[in-house]
Amino acid sequence: MSLASVLFHSPAIVAAALIAVRTSSRCSARLRDTFLITLFVWRAEHLLLGSIGELNALGIGITHCAVLAATWFLVRGHPVLTEVPEQQRTPPVSAVAGAWMAMALGVAWLRSAAYPDPYDSLTYHLMLPATWISNGGLSLLPTYFGDIAPSYTPESVESCFAMLMAPFGDDALARIGQLPFAALAGYSVARLASPDKDAHLGPNAALAAVVFLTLPEVLDQSSSSMVDLASAALLLSSFEQLRRSASCSTERQRWIRIALAGATAGLFLSSRFTSLVFAPMFLLPLVMALGTHTRRWTAFAGTSFLFGCYPYLRNWALTGNPVYPVEVAGLPGLFTREATFANRYHLRDLSAVWELISHRYGAVGLSVVAIGVFAPWAWITRRSQDARQAMALSACAALGIALHFGLIPYNANSRFLFAAWGCAVAATGLVARMFPRAIPMLVAAVLGLAVACFGVADLLERASAAPFASIDTSRVAPLALAALALLGAASGWAFADRLSRRWQVIVLTVCLVGGVGALDVASHYRRSNWVNVVTRDLRFGDCRPGIAAIERLDRATIAYAGRNAPYLLRGSDGRHRVVFVPADGSNLNALPHELTGDDSPASTTRVQLMPDRTQPSQVKWWKRLLEEQVEYVAVFGPHVIEAQWATNTPGLRAIETRGGLAIYQVIPR
Repeated sequence: MSLASVLFHSPAIVAAALIAVRTSSRCSARLRDTFLITLFVWRAEHLLLGSIGELNALGIGITHCAVLAATWFLVRGHPVLTEVPEQQRTPPVSAVAGAWMAMALGVAWLRSAAYPDPYDSLTYHLMLPATWISNGGLSLLPTYFGDIAPSYTPESVESCFAMLMAPFGDDALARIGQLPFAALAGYSVARLASPDKDAHLGPNAALAAVVFLTLPEVLDQSSSSMVDLASAALLLSSFEQLRRSASCSTERQRWIRIALAGATAGLFLSSRFTSLVFAPMFLLPLVMALGTHTRRWTAFAGTSFLFGCYPYLRNWALTGNPVYPVEVAGLPGLFTREATFANRYHLRDLSAVWELISHRYGAVGLSVVAIGVFAPWAWITRRSQDARQAMALSACAALGIALHFGLIPYNANSRFLFAAWGCAVAATGLVARMFPRAIPMLVAAVLGLAVACFGVADLLERASAAPFASIDTSRVAPLALAALALLGAASGWAFADRLSRRWQVIVLTVCLVGGVGALDVASHYRRSNWVNVVTRDLRFGDCRPGIAAIERLDRATIAYAGRNAPYLLRGSDGRHRVVFVPADGSNLNALPHELTGDDSPASTTRVQLMPDRTQPSQVKWWKRLLEEQVEYVAVFGPHVIEAQWATNTPGLRAIETRGGLAIYQVIPR
């Protein structure tokens, strides 16, 4: 199914490639542009088709073909740019890059086969796309059993996941949906760490990318369905394109590059609410790239607004507040800004901040950050382009760290620091160029290997617990990943120094087909062992009987309560329809603003609000279950009122009540 999904989207990818070969002259830049333009097409199709209720395989397929035809008609009069060869392809650097790519693919395979999905993915990162594809239109999902803010979350990355699910409803590609974004982030860091006008990536730049990507938390997220790495990749790519716009050979190419950078920034700003906090990081790169040219600023702002405005305009239209449910500037909200900081994930003192950074980044990571933030300022008197770029990246990294710990309510989550980490690593790569060649190569190699070993050790610890039936994975998984790394290193070396362009294309095609085929094998294994895989997450370890009962059911409509994990209840193949029925009998999947009055005071202490519980009614709840033709009720834990109602409602028959997930069948009276 995964290979068929890639072929299904090939018209949009080909259309993007037709534009990319006219906007960039390097092969790597063309691949970058093809990916980004495909994202822009997908986002536009998602919003257009979703708004008219035609977000399905037929609608997407027709739109893809229309985009390809329109693109062919528009670009046929514009010449393809002459390709500039990727000069000085250094075999050792290519070997390191090949080893990381092979390792990342191995992690993706392991995740697809045996890793449980992150909790946030079960709440909305995967549930939102699955709901859009099932319903054929745009919608929001209430998240009452936890932080209520994701009910109104920006979702540009989730729209990409939706397109990956679209043809057949299969989630194999979406579950590792951040993998191409990881490649984009690595490429952007490498380009930011390379000289402005060079057509090749030097050893320092390539190793900077490896240092960025092998941070344990980055490596872990690179093949997941979270959005933090994808969001950081979009910001870093926008920075890189702004920098490259200054070296464009023609004014037309500069305008195109600025517009693409703006569109990429728009996707970043619409990827999650916290993106707005990090928006000031754009100021310095914009000033350096655009200067005082008003029309260039207008082009960047226009494309940013075009691709970034939807979620905020939607929230404004629905609730009167673009960042609802947070109450700001007198606009309505469910809780105040002070309430967002009143949570256990907000660090309030420097000792806690230091403990977090030292634990997540280790001594080597801290060394990289320190070099990237402080070292460039030793060259403040220099006027070289490298020195100015290093200082700009240093300032962006420092600003990102300050914004994270000063304004992010959940600043104990170091994943929000990925963008600042990328800027610091790129600055470190530029600083290394200011020394004699042997010194930066040695330092970069040591740092790269140290961070890589740190990341791989963390990865293998996870992999050793994967339940591969009777196989002893504590031995097999590390050996398999090591073998993949060696194979990738050998392939990278040959790629740089041995293979012609024709053979490079052949090898890449074979690797793509083989990788996607292996992903389908892993996905099949996951489905056949679904109960074991999902209960590896300790939060659902006691839910095994209930999850097994869900898996035994035929296609059904299931109402849930107790936890924000509706995606878990869809079953191994996503056959079940999962809904939320409010305790006061309100409409199915009613959103918080629909259940609260306009005069309700905003909470100053809590973000976990349950507006449907202010006037609960068992009679209305039961009536709504029957009206919506709900067939089963799934209740996580005994702490919610639905658990009590389920035991004393004559029309509910217990199917499974052992453990932390109880399943009841709805029997109309």
